[in-house]
Amino acid sequence: MSKLFVIISKEYLEVVQKKSFFLTLFLIPLLVGGAMILPTLLIESTESPTQNISIVDLDGRGIGKAIADSLMTLKLSDGQPQFTIEEAAVALYTKDSAWNKLRKKLEERVDEGSLDAAFILYPGLTEDDSIEIISKKFELRATAAARRTITAVLTDRRLSAANIGVPKDSLRRLTRRANLTTVSPAGQKRDMKLAFLGSLMFAMIVVILVINYGQSIMRSIIEEKNSRIIEVMISSVTPFQLMLGKILGLGGAAMTQMALWAAMGAGARIMLGSRVPAEALESLNALSNPIFLIFGVLFVMSAFFLYSVMFCGIGAMVNSEKDAQNLMMPLTLMLMLSMMMAPAVAASSGAGWVTVVSSIPFLSPSIMISRLSIAPPESFTLSDPLILQSCLSLLGVVITTLLMTWLVARIFRIGILMYGKRATLPEIMRWVRQT
Repeated sequence: MSKLFVIISKEYLEVVQKKSFFLTLFLIPLLVGGAMILPTLLIESTESPTQNISIVDLDGRGIGKAIADSLMTLKLSDGQPQFTIEEAAVALYTKDSAWNKLRKKLEERVDEGSLDAAFILYPGLTEDDSIEIISKKFELRATAAARRTITAVLTDRRLSAANIGVPKDSLRRLTRRANLTTVSPAGQKRDMKLAFLGSLMFAMIVVILVINYGQSIMRSIIEEKNSRIIEVMISSVTPFQLMLGKILGLGGAAMTQMALWAAMGAGARIMLGSRVPAEALESLNALSNPIFLIFGVLFVMSAFFLYSVMFCGIGAMVNSEKDAQNLMMPLTLMLMLSMMMAPAVAASSGAGWVTVVSSIPFLSPSIMISRLSIAPPESFTLSDPLILQSCLSLLGVVITTLLMTWLVARIFRIGILMYGKRATLPEIMRWVRQT
């Protein structure tokens, strides 16, 4: 056991004493947070320039003129008009040469950039919302503003046609959008957008930790194998002790990094104090629930050990990182798949397919963390089905890790002494069968 502890401490100190460890300690949260928050902030803070558009009204009931008048009232923050209407032409919708010529002219102008977009209002507009936008670079925010304005104009037309006898301003107030507030069954307000971002953040952390430290284990084995240092090491320890020591040492470094991230998060929350919105604070309180934290740590650790064992096997089977790339691809794809599924899991946490997918050991750590992160605080009780599913998923990951450890250990003991070429599948099967 003393030799095992020597290997563990060696691998641990080699990581935590590097400057790159402290660099990633701050860099990874910034990158993860920036990847989730920065695009939204950029979209919300960046205004579209004035859009020059043309409206062709094929409906013939004056809707095009009403839409043009409404669009011209919209202003940017600097007071400039959001839209300039070049023309609000009324044309007949007939599939003849005149219409084809007009459409081709609009398409050419959009293509050359003298026109940002052309709105084609087809007959029966109020019945089937048949609007076509010819555009090459029409801005997203401008599209959203145009959609809101056109919707308001069409709503007014439909209300007038319905002959309800109530003033349009009153109807607009009566049909305004509802203000929805999300609360848990216990009555606590929740910011579901923040909960969704939290689930995505945890999934990204799992992927980053596993890939970063898993590849470090693999590279360490390949380097020691090529330098023949590994032959000296296994003269003092068994191959299994060597493999286990590397995994535990780097696993300790990964857990240290997670603990420091947690401390930084707790410190930031204390420093911000009352500046954090109440809904966001309640969502953060849900994430700080002891049961969620325990499951979060256990799932991250289980994902790390499961994939690290497989990275060890890859390192033993190859002689260079170039040979390892093809074998790493399935592991990387499974990790990326679990991260990409986090938004769908957050949107449909109780769906049957989510329960099935969360029971797959190679995907369940990230998916179960996503499910737990969006659950209300009162769900974190031992009587809740989600907790039972979490326990079963965790058990499945542990059993799979033990099976993979047994399999990889049999490959590792022979693979670390093989040189010259990458092992073939029949050779690997012989290594597994050898006693």
